[in-house]
Amino acid sequence: MIIETQRLILDEMTAADETALLGIFSHPDFFYAAALQDNIALEAAAKRYAGWAEESRTEQPRRSWFMSIRESLTYSYIGAVVLVDLELHPVHGRQIEVGYFIDILHQRKGYATEAALAMYNYGVYELKVESVYTTVAIANIPSQKILEKLGLQNIGFDMVSTYKDRKGNPASRYRYRQSNIQNSL
Repeated sequence: MIIETQRLILDEMTAADETALLGIFSHPDFFYAAALQDNIALEAAAKRYAGWAEESRTEQPRRSWFMSIRESLTYSYIGAVVLVDLELHPVHGRQIEVGYFIDILHQRKGYATEAALAMYNYGVYELKVESVYTTVAIANIPSQKILEKLGLQNIGFDMVSTYKDRKGNPASRYRYRQSNIQNSL
C-alpha cells in the first residue's frame, strides 16, 4: 500500500528502514518525549517495529499498517506512521490507534500532521472505523497540539498502557469520535 499526500509518500516499512528508524530513536531529544513501551534498547525497538511491519503484511484479516514517511521530492526517510486496528468494541464499534515518529531534523514542518491525517483518513474512509485513538507522552506538547489541531480530544491518562517517556511519566490518550472526524477532515 502507498499513500501520497501533497508533500509525502507513505509506503510499507521494510527491514531496510530499520537503520533510519534507529537513527530517529537514538536522538536524545526525540526519545525524551516519545511514548515508546518500556525502556527497551533502542536497537530492539527499531528491530521490533520492522518485524511487526513484516508480520502485518501477512495478517488475515489485516490489522496493522507500519508505514515509512518519505519526502515526495527527495524520497528521503523522515519518519514512520503506524495504524493498528483495535479489537471491535461492543459499545464504541470499530476502533484504530495511530502513532507516528518524525526525525528531529524534520520536525516543525507539518509532516507529522500531514502523515497522521493521511492515516486517520485511511482509517475513517477505507476501514470505516468509529473511533481513532492516539497515545502521547505528557511531556510531548508538540504532538498534543498536532492531535488537537486534527480534532482529537484528550480523554485523560492512559494508566493501562505501559507507555512512558524517559522520565517515567505516563502517557495521555486522545480520541477522535466519528462525529468529530466527519466534521473536521
